[in-house]
This record gives sequence, structure tokens and C-alpha cells, in this order.
Amino acid sequence: MGSNQEIRWAGERLQVDPINSNNVYFGSRYDGLWKYNGNRWSLLSTLPSNGTQGYGISFVVLGTSETGSETRTVYAGVYGSGIYVSIDAGQSWRFLGGPKEPIRGHLTPDGSLYITSLSGVYRILKSEVVTDITPFGEKSCGFSSLAIDPKNPNVIAVSHRCGACWETTWISKDGGFIWNYLINKNIPALTVHK
Repeated sequence: MGSNQEIRWAGERLQVDPINSNNVYFGSRYDGLWKYNGNRWSLLSTLPSNGTQGYGISFVVLGTSETGSETRTVYAGVYGSGIYVSIDAGQSWRFLGGPKEPIRGHLTPDGSLYITSLSGVYRILKSEVVTDITPFGEKSCGFSSLAIDPKNPNVIAVSHRCGACWETTWISKDGGFIWNYLINKNIPALTVHK
């Protein structure tokens, strides 16, 4: 998993199928995307790219609102390549494009995939149209953190990944058309209780 390696903030690399918990997906840094079926791990060798060595599969996202014996829609963020989707539980893949250095992905109930990357923030609609929704003027710093309100998928929060830009968190209440920013140093410190 590489807890101290580059882009350690990427993910989630590990996903359990919400329909069939015997199915587990793992995106490795060096050896591609793997699937556990309750008995053994298998490499999903039909995924066209394992990603840049040391970075690999930066995230796995499973479809929502599906029925049947397993989740069939699987998204893989492949570092150095972009976003791939499978609609048959990993047997075949289609390239969607998107950022070449994806960090995190989040799927909303309406089928929109939001992605943070080193080149900005993106949305891929269910129609597979890729849109750059990066906050205006913020292309110089990559984005990492990504959160979406589960009750209102138009409310999105993203933050810069590191360096001089780390103090900025951006909030959109309209799906990424208009952004407002917060300065993290104004957020009160949390008290941890033992």
C-alpha cells in the first residue's frame, strides 16, 4: 500500500462490493488491479494499464444503486493514464479519459464521478462527458481531498494536496460551477479525548 510513498493520500485503493461482500477489489501500486472472490485473489489483466510504477491504481470506485448478485460497474483511477470503467465486474474495460494523474474518486447516486488530481478537479457524467471543474485559477497546485454531501450531491468539498497551497479548502454548492474557499487555519483545532 505504501504508507510513506509518493501520493500516499490517494485512494481508496480497497473496496468491498456492497452487494456481495465476497468480492473485494484492490488497486496496487506495482501489480495492477486485483479482485478477491471469496476464495482467491485474481489479477484483472484486462485492465489495459497498471499505471506508472510506484503509483499504480490510485483509486477504485464501485457503482451505486445496482441490483443483482454483484456490483457490475467498477471505476479505476490509473495513475499516468486516466479513468477506466468496467460494466461487467472487471471482465472488460473502457477508457473514459479524464486526468492522467487521478488521486481520488467519488461516485454520486446520479452516476456522476468526481475526481481530484494533480491537474485539478473533474466530473465525468453518466453520459461519459469529462468536464474540468477546477476552481478558477487553481491549476498550479494539485487537489487531493474530496468529499460529497450524501444528502445533496451538489455540495462538494476539495482541498489542495500539499506545499504552499495546503491551507485552502474549496466548497461548491452547485456541482462544481461556483466555488468558495475556506482557509483551513481558521478552522478550530479538534480536541482528541482518550
